[in-house]
Amino acid sequence: MKEDRNTILIVEDQKINRTILRYMIQNAYDVLEAENGAEAWSILEEKNEEIIAILLDIVMPVMDGYEFLKKLKGSRWESIPVIAMTGDSDITTEERTLELGAWDFIIKPYKERILMTRLKNAIARSRMGYLKKMQHLAEHDSVTGLYNRMHFFKETEQMLQKHLKEPFVFIRMDIKRFRLINSYWGEEGGNRILCFMADLLRNISSHYPYCTFGRIESDIFGICIPYEKRDCDSMLQFLICQILSYSTSFALEPSFGIYCIEDNSTPAENMFILATMASRKIKNRYQDYIGVYDEKLGQQITQEQEVFNDMRPALENEEFVIYFQPKYNGYTQLPYGAEALIRWNHPKKGLIAPTQFIPVLEKNGFIEKLDYYVWEKVCQYIKKWKDEGLTPAPISVNMSRVDCSNAGLPDKLTYLVKKYDISPGLLQLELTESAYMDNPDFVNSMICELRKRGFRIMMDDFGSGFSSLNTLKDIQVDYLKLDMKFLFSHSNDFKSKRILSSVVSMAKWLRLKVIAEGVETEEQFDFLKRIQCDYIQGYYFSKPMPVSEYEEKIIPLIEKNPEIEDLTQQRSLVYMSEDIYEKIYADELTGLYNRRFLNEWMFLDKMRPGEELRSVAMILMDIRSFKEINDTYGHLAGDEVLVKVASVLKTSVRDSDSVIRYGGDEFLVIFLNCPEKRVYSRIEEICALLAGIAYGENETRHITADFGISYTEDFEKTKNFLNDMINQADERMYRNKKKKGCEKENTVKY
Repeated sequence: MKEDRNTILIVEDQKINRTILRYMIQNAYDVLEAENGAEAWSILEEKNEEIIAILLDIVMPVMDGYEFLKKLKGSRWESIPVIAMTGDSDITTEERTLELGAWDFIIKPYKERILMTRLKNAIARSRMGYLKKMQHLAEHDSVTGLYNRMHFFKETEQMLQKHLKEPFVFIRMDIKRFRLINSYWGEEGGNRILCFMADLLRNISSHYPYCTFGRIESDIFGICIPYEKRDCDSMLQFLICQILSYSTSFALEPSFGIYCIEDNSTPAENMFILATMASRKIKNRYQDYIGVYDEKLGQQITQEQEVFNDMRPALENEEFVIYFQPKYNGYTQLPYGAEALIRWNHPKKGLIAPTQFIPVLEKNGFIEKLDYYVWEKVCQYIKKWKDEGLTPAPISVNMSRVDCSNAGLPDKLTYLVKKYDISPGLLQLELTESAYMDNPDFVNSMICELRKRGFRIMMDDFGSGFSSLNTLKDIQVDYLKLDMKFLFSHSNDFKSKRILSSVVSMAKWLRLKVIAEGVETEEQFDFLKRIQCDYIQGYYFSKPMPVSEYEEKIIPLIEKNPEIEDLTQQRSLVYMSEDIYEKIYADELTGLYNRRFLNEWMFLDKMRPGEELRSVAMILMDIRSFKEINDTYGHLAGDEVLVKVASVLKTSVRDSDSVIRYGGDEFLVIFLNCPEKRVYSRIEEICALLAGIAYGENETRHITADFGISYTEDFEKTKNFLNDMINQADERMYRNKKKKGCEKENTVKY
């Protein structure tokens, strides 16, 4: 071939005519021949890329020219120019062929100069149309037909240059949660919404002497119009009303970012960025649709730019310093390691909190470098303590979204612990639930790999997202971190406590440790003790502190405990949670105390210092029809019922009271210094809460229980008969099984 697309297809049933036509054009074009329309169609399917024009006879057997033109119309080869040829000079023939899509018409016998001229003109027009089509595709969005991002910005800048002194406003528009809507209604439904948005902008544009608008990306649109506040406000209200009323079957909510242009020579890309920042002000705010760029936002951008400019030299000069916030064992109240936090010791601005620079670093990806810096610093400290003959406690470090998307993360962390010769278990890794939800499958596989290599993983901010329970089902972590500030930020503390208790019980059932962070008050700590939360972190025990202070105040508490003779072999006794305390005193399934706790009279240690012990109530409780639950729904369902019952009991007692799993489906509740009447009212409250526990198919069945009570008003006289009290409570409970209740006469008094 001499050049691209220079082949002419001759479709003519008479061989002599094909020969004549070939002779006339062969010096300028390559030639393909077909005897009829059907054969021509086959050639098109095989060699359409080469063919730039078709010479088509009208009267032919098999498939004539008319049928060929009909078939060509609407096909992917419609743009190839066709010159119709016939010996019939009737004007109706010419009209019909042109109506069917022929570009030109030639009457036999052929005249070479006329044929070549018309062929050349048709090809030139075709190429011009092709170029225009390509230009249109390059400048317009294929779904909505609006300007695409690049051309919209270009047209906007040209318009503003023509009207330098006139005020304009740049508006960014999108749909809240469009990704969710798109996944639910499918691509076709999503595209209908996009076209609806495009039509709204076309409608708006007709009211202005000049404006530009386009689809920037995904569901994000932009429009730039002359600015007059009242007019702009009414236009936005019109758009909001139209979008809100789009569908009755699902909620479509708009989001607008408004930037009033201060300098018409500003690049359109920058205007879009500022409008985007304005729209983020209303993110996750229900029924709030408009965000406006203002001076405060401008100051924020300036500050972010300053952070961006300073962060690289700050890292090189080690201006970022490590702080440790200790974690405390919930049982012993002794420190158990810490979380590594970062502060920026700026040479001019002083100590900068992470909230002022971490979000900026997350935006530009620099957070990955800072995280690695923190990890290495922590490894260095652990090695230092180890070299000093100490036994380091685990330190947890944070992993950002960027880290969690890096397939090389396990190798990076493994390299660090090997470089500093420390156990991977001493470098615990915290990731947020939201970081996990960005790419669950990828992150979960990476977590599994990290755990294989000996690292321990914490799910940070558990409960602050919307898919926590489903997340637990799939993700392989070792610890849950609950944010107390989130759970207790609402007025309904009762619900918060129920949620916390249920999560702790569920975590124990799944063999996960629980860390409560953000613990600030004694009330919160007392509650966490009562529900047997494993670890506590927060200002109630300790604020974040410099490394030197941590080494001075915290490490000695770990290393110089007088109860420990051999710290290397008996280290777990210091923390007394994972290896000793729970094995001795905690029931594995429910997290309640076990019978050893009762037999060793450990419940007496729960008395407040200086408080005199007077009365003791022993309440034995048995779940009705528990064997039937196990037999009908399986032992897993039975275990779930036990965990739920345990959660109810834990949150129904005071700090000084104790709840013990006595055996199977039997529970023992010990009330200390509780008046007898109050004991009965407490049991009634427990009964009501148990009735709220549903199980079975469609959860239509509810829990009931039988109770037996022993009560003494003089502990000193009866303390040697506590086992007798329990036996009597047991006897009364089984009598109550027949009566289906708990009556006062079935209480034994000592």
